[in-house]
Amino acid sequence: MEVVLTSNKKYIFTTQLPTNSVLLFDGFLFNEENHLDLQPCSEKINFFLIKTNSSNVIARCTFFIEKDHALSPYRAPFGSLEFCESISFDVLDEFWKIIESTLIEKRIKKITIKTYPFCYQTQNSEMLSFLLLSNYFSIQQSDLNYHITVTENSLEKILHENEKKKLKKAEKENYVFSIEKNPDLEKVHSFIKDNRLKKNYPMSIDLNSFKKLFSHFPDQHSVFQLSQENKIAALSVLIQINKKIIYTFYTADDYDFREDSPVVLLHKKMYEYAQEKNIQLIDLGIASENGKPNFSLLKFKEKLGAMPSLKLTFCKNL
Repeated sequence: MEVVLTSNKKYIFTTQLPTNSVLLFDGFLFNEENHLDLQPCSEKINFFLIKTNSSNVIARCTFFIEKDHALSPYRAPFGSLEFCESISFDVLDEFWKIIESTLIEKRIKKITIKTYPFCYQTQNSEMLSFLLLSNYFSIQQSDLNYHITVTENSLEKILHENEKKKLKKAEKENYVFSIEKNPDLEKVHSFIKDNRLKKNYPMSIDLNSFKKLFSHFPDQHSVFQLSQENKIAALSVLIQINKKIIYTFYTADDYDFREDSPVVLLHKKMYEYAQEKNIQLIDLGIASENGKPNFSLLKFKEKLGAMPSLKLTFCKNL
């Protein structure tokens, strides 16, 4: 399917990615075709907005179809529309209206869109939220997401006083830090699962799916780890979202080491890594569950110097 936009004939709507296509924005890993292919839904449809007579992509979105329900994503931290900051609202609005009419033709009765946190692209998030609300979507769920902005300053500059004390204490212990590019995934998954069970948190990914992420995206996944005498004290699974953003997919610690608070030291190591790699933002994930605040997790992230931003899920019945 290919349609020339009426509001601006410089752009073409298509459901087929052009050969040798080039994104004119720094796209997010979860919306890359090879990552979308891992999401366990049998039917999906891609939407692209490209410049006329070129293969330059200025906007994209993918929906998974489950019966009469269109979802973006099917199973990932977020999906949603991505687009150039320079796109005008009328072009974005027409792009969406063609997407929606295409979904209606497929007899879709409900659309759900989980967006990326506002901190990723504040201007785009505000524009996207207005676009969806003006097209009669409602906010199904709002979550509070936390992030650390990486600057030339040390992490200690933004740590809460108590966390500074914990950091100094952990630094005196004989912890060994490592970045595991080829980790023992069964051991890592088991460590995280046990830790989450103790906190009454669900484990959102099974071992097989966990292994697939590392095998398909070895350059984007790594395990940051603190150990002592070959025993893991704390670890974090990091995902490189794009050139500017890393996401802490899971963080876990061993209760035997809790007195030393090694997780604070682990975050310092992440921050220094981000500085070294010119990464601008560390996404610590949400501090809520089903739209309700998790106050202990929220306070911990605040004490690490993290700042909040919204992460919204939109819904529309057709």
